[in-house]
Amino acid sequence: MKTFIESLGGHQVRYISGYRNVINKALELNQNGVDTQLAIETSGHAAFKENYFLDDGAYVIAKILMLLPNLQEKGKSLESLIADLKQPLETQEVRFKLEADKYRTLGQQVIQQLANIDIAGWEIDPENEEGIRFRLRPPYGHGWFLLRMSLHEPLLVLQVENDEAGYIIPVLRRIQEFLASYPDVNQERLTTLLQNK
Repeated sequence: MKTFIESLGGHQVRYISGYRNVINKALELNQNGVDTQLAIETSGHAAFKENYFLDDGAYVIAKILMLLPNLQEKGKSLESLIADLKQPLETQEVRFKLEADKYRTLGQQVIQQLANIDIAGWEIDPENEEGIRFRLRPPYGHGWFLLRMSLHEPLLVLQVENDEAGYIIPVLRRIQEFLASYPDVNQERLTTLLQNK
């Protein structure tokens, strides 16, 4: 996504999850003199500066619909606007229920310990605002993963993407090995996923 945005002359500021957080960051950037026209989450929540940074899906759709006549006039489609957007070959999300009374403490402990892991091909991404994010390199393909706390639930959320096929499962197996020393982190979903692969 970052490469795509930059190819169009934009600049991506990756920030923590939560549409309100993303909007607040856009407001802060504008107050600090950084022209920020759009705050958007990958979930689809989007807020434009020209619309007072309201999370307004109808406004976004109206803007898209207004593009259609110009695109049609040029013989283009909406899809043509994102034709150069590279999609990962593999993606996976796994949610781990934290079964401790002090689940936030447990989640932060897991994240902090994961930062100490030394696995060839895993490199901590310094451009990160929440949880821990690793860049993946051979022998784990080319991609990334992020482990973070859920905003509202007693969960750790793992997101993995890879630009090469066949590398997410080895990453998930290493995560499973790491989490084995945390009995209050429920790995049921991950175990089921790996058994079905």
